[in-house]
Amino acid sequence: MSVRDRGTRLLMVLTALVVLRGVQAAVAGLTVLAVTVSRLEHPAPTLHLARLAEVELAPATAVTALTMIVVSTGLAAALLPRRQPLAAFAGIKAFALIAASALAVLFTAEPVSIRAAVAGCGVGIVALFWPAARDAAGRVLAAMGLPHPHGRAGDLVLAVKIALLVAFVALPV
Repeated sequence: MSVRDRGTRLLMVLTALVVLRGVQAAVAGLTVLAVTVSRLEHPAPTLHLARLAEVELAPATAVTALTMIVVSTGLAAALLPRRQPLAAFAGIKAFALIAASALAVLFTAEPVSIRAAVAGCGVGIVALFWPAARDAAGRVLAAMGLPHPHGRAGDLVLAVKIALLVAFVALPV
């Protein structure tokens, strides 16, 4: 591998990290703004910097999780169909945040029925957006020159990759 190829790959990794953190910060910021303006929750959630420069909300409640699902869904709907690899990658991150928010609500102190309803909403949206996320991931991987299997095996591999991204977002380290 030449020095130029290494430099290009390093630039791709750094750009991907900026996109990942940027989408997460945008979703968190818009969630705080929406919950604060709507006055659905008192005290309003706040933003804080967590591990690996991630912007997160505190406290985690069903209202903030549902708002994050709505905001992430809007971003995913806008970004997943885009042809540009960076926009599609940002859409995949928004898609992963939908799943992460659906999982995160399960760890809140809300009644079980509310947690189940919000988680079910998130899971339903993930199922609805799966075909668009699969297509976007194929475009991103093709742009990076990485092979991606098609068919059921490709779906399984892609689901594992997205599950790892969700775990990285949802689980505290």
